[in-house]
Formats: sequence, C-alpha cells, structure tokens
Amino acid sequence: ALVRSPAEAQPAAVAELPEPLAMAVLEAAVRARAYALAEALSRSSAKAVAKAAKKALYRLRSLGVEIPERKSGPLATPAPPVEEAPASLLSAITGTGEQALLLARPARGRVEVLQLVLSDEHGVVDLRVSELSRGTYRKVLKDATGAASPASMQISLDEAKAHLAEAARANLESRTPFPEGLDAALRHLGLTPAERASEVPPLEEGDAALAARAAALHEEPEIASWLPPAEEIRRLALKADEVATSNLYLDENQRAQQLSRTVHSLVDAFFTAPMRRLYGRRLWRMGELYQRLGRTTAAQLAKAEARRLFHGEPGTPSAFGLRLFEKVLAFGAAPRAPTAAAPEPRPETERRSPGGLILP
Repeated sequence: ALVRSPAEAQPAAVAELPEPLAMAVLEAAVRARAYALAEALSRSSAKAVAKAAKKALYRLRSLGVEIPERKSGPLATPAPPVEEAPASLLSAITGTGEQALLLARPARGRVEVLQLVLSDEHGVVDLRVSELSRGTYRKVLKDATGAASPASMQISLDEAKAHLAEAARANLESRTPFPEGLDAALRHLGLTPAERASEVPPLEEGDAALAARAAALHEEPEIASWLPPAEEIRRLALKADEVATSNLYLDENQRAQQLSRTVHSLVDAFFTAPMRRLYGRRLWRMGELYQRLGRTTAAQLAKAEARRLFHGEPGTPSAFGLRLFEKVLAFGAAPRAPTAAAPEPRPETERRSPGGLILP
C-alpha cells in the first residue's frame, strides 16, 4: 500500500519498516516524484534509511524535480548568563526603630548598592546610591559582619526588597517625603509600597514563661542602648525628682516603693495598643536577627515577648517594658530631665567600608 501511494505515506510508518521494505518505498517515491517523503526521511534517526533518502533526493533533483531548500532556523543565541545577586545586609534595629539596609544588586558586572536608613515609624529617611566592584563589595560584607562589628545579618535581594517596600509604605502612612532618588530606585527595582505593615505571628504555647524572662534582653548589646522616647524620659525624671524631694516619705524604703509604683504607672500608660504593636515588630526583627546569628536564647525571648506585646491587651504586664524604664534610673538615682535644646547624641565617627560606604 505504501509503494502504491508513496506521496501519502507517513514518514514515521516508513521508518519503522524493515530496511529492504523502506528502500522499496523510497524507490517508489522517486518514480512518483514524491520528494516530501524522501525529504522527511533524510532526517531519520535510522542511518541507513536517512542515507537512502538523501540519495533519493539527489536522484529527484537529477530528474528535474524542484525541491524547496529546507530553511534552517536561526541559530539559537545563548542567553546571557544571569548575574547572581550578591547578599544584601541588614543591621540590628535601634531603640528608635531605625535600621541600616545595604540593598545590593548586580549591574553590568559590578554591584549597585543602595545604602538606606529605614525607620519603622517614618519609612526611608536616607538614601545613597553607589556602584562598586564585586571584590570591593565582598570586602564591605566581610568588614560589616566581622566579630568586632555591630550585629547585622546577610539577607537575600528579595528579602531586602520586602524591607524596602514596607518602609516605603511607612513613608506614605506617616506623610514623610521620599528622600531624593527613592522614586527612581523603586522603579528600577520594580517595587511599589507594601499594602500593609508586617504582622507578628500569633501567640504560641510557652510564650508567657519566656516573656517573663524578657527583661534579660536588655543585657544584649544591641538592646542595652534602647531607652524610652525623650518625652517619657523627661516625665520619669520629673517624677523621680518629686519622689526624691518630697516630705511625704519617711525613709528611703518608702521613697523606693513610691518610685517603683511610679515606674509601673508610666509603663502602663506608655504601652498603649499602637505602642505595643510598634515594639512587638521591633522585637520580632531582633528575634530574626538573633536567630540568624545563632543566638538562640535571645531569639526565643525576643520572639516570645514580640508576640505577647503585639497580640496582648494594654495593661498586660511586660517585664521587657518595665526594664526599659527602670534602666533609665540606673544612670542616676534621680536623673534630671534633659532640656528641649539638648541635641541628640551622635556618633563621633562613622564606620566606612573600603568603598566609602557608611556601615551599619
């Protein structure tokens, strides 16, 4: 049947025939001038059949049959190698809710670095852009994560983008203007401000026992410098002065008891629902940092207290919050309220990388 109608024969069916029968069909295709079958079989994986089909095509051309040239597809252009994104860097969060973020992405064989200061209340408050060689940026990471450097962790580019998107959301919510260049940076990264602030996971069994020990977090170097806002410090200083100078108390024991009651009262008034969520997020981020750095106990305490603050009701006791206020008194028996004109302390020097970046 294939020999009688070679023009209608399916190449796959012919290729499966025993070799002598396949040759007979090809011979019939030459006689019938059915070049399509020969052309298809010339690409067969069966070497003998493909060789015979090529000879058949040659014979057909010799007989004057016009066989269209097979168009070869364009040579596949190898895709350019995807540049691996270097690690980004995120610092510990300060007591005022600020973090330094180095967002790094590959750029023409080099590394574009966005050096940002993020505030959990105001969003992106500072932005500097630079371009470094990969070698220089590796030195930046090595220097910033060394044993003598403040705690920070390496994160992926996607994680860095998520932090930036959430910070941009805080800019809009707090009506803090974008720093110069942030609009362009967001466009280049394909980012838009996050739709909502991050949530702290719900409470877990055992959180109460861990949170009861959360005052120990103030012994961690990164949290030891955390203090209440300046207005709260002034309020506490005035209350402490009142207790220290009042004639209502007969001895130091009574003064200490009254000061303790005063501190508890100030702590309860300070940790409103919004403030509990704010400090819950801060402690959650510190828990993530401690976990990445292998500081397991600190990570467990920070995350447990974060969940308790974020999901707890105002008035729920917080050992962490109480210690936040108590340690203000540790700087002096009766600290004086700072004046409004007193400037906030600034670091005397800035740590800079070999490429000139200010390190977290």
